[in-house]
Amino acid sequence: MKFRKPPLTYQQQIELLVSRGMQIDNCCRARHFLSHLNYYRLAAYWLPFELDHAGRDLAPETLYDDSQSLSSWLLSSRKSSRPA
Repeated sequence: MKFRKPPLTYQQQIELLVSRGMQIDNCCRARHFLSHLNYYRLAAYWLPFELDHAGRDLAPETLYDDSQSLSSWLLSSRKSSRPA
């Protein structure tokens, strides 16, 4: 299977998100978070902020921190709901 999309550096991923309308106040923190969870895993958490899934444009005023908070909350709730 050939992949059609070239891999992007973390900086290029951030630039892609910004070009789609996401506001990123702290690029260092975003880069760190992307390096630990990866772009495609995090993409599920900014789906609620998309205006159009086909175009991937985000709603105005979409903050990276909001999607990061949502992903952190959901991941921690999954861990806490697992049986010991």
